[in-house]
Amino acid sequence: FLRQEAAREAGLTGAVFFPVSMGLQVLGVMEFFGPSLSPDDADLVRTLQTAGYQIGQFVRRERAQEETRHSEALKSAVIQSALDCVIIMDRDGLVREWNPAAEQTFRYRREDVLGRAMADLIIPPALREAHRKGLERYLATGEGTVIGKRIETTAMRAGGVEFPVEVAVTAVVENGAPSFAAYIRDITDRKREEVRQQEQMRIAALTADIGSAVTQNDRLPDMLQQCAEALVNHLDGAFARI
Repeated sequence: FLRQEAAREAGLTGAVFFPVSMGLQVLGVMEFFGPSLSPDDADLVRTLQTAGYQIGQFVRRERAQEETRHSEALKSAVIQSALDCVIIMDRDGLVREWNPAAEQTFRYRREDVLGRAMADLIIPPALREAHRKGLERYLATGEGTVIGKRIETTAMRAGGVEFPVEVAVTAVVENGAPSFAAYIRDITDRKREEVRQQEQMRIAALTADIGSAVTQNDRLPDMLQQCAEALVNHLDGAFARI
């Protein structure tokens, strides 16, 4: 007993100790000192054992709540700092989370969209029926055509402007109720670049065909005929893309 001399000087001659336990783990020991000795008391021993167990359970709950608070704070920080739009929808199709990237992309403030139907906010009218049927199918069967996949589709920002997006949707079940987290990226610039590259390839192919017509024909009418055919073929392809 490390504090024996201090206890003697203070007139403390009796002591009782009991462990604070959490399952098989001992978290600590409670120590109590008094001026007199008492004989062993079985009821007191059982009471102290119960007290040690209850204090341990309290510590366990506090630790679990602290871990939950930390986890929620970390999740919130990740969502708020994400470069992609993060939108969480409940089983009723209502918005439960809307991060800053979603505010910037869709031009709705978070406080204005919470509790509103997501389909009415960001899904173009032509796609809303398919969205609702897909949600109903997942709730009935647990199966969805877009869950766990990355797809390209069309979204709609405030004012009705439609634009191309890449979307990944995950389903999370909490307390028996599913929620859906959508990670959305505006790919307008990427699509523009793809179109630009396609146009460059088309022009390069047309240039090559015309160059071939010029070098392979000795007669002007034949050369002009082949050039015209090359132009028609490439223009047909351009019209088909439009």
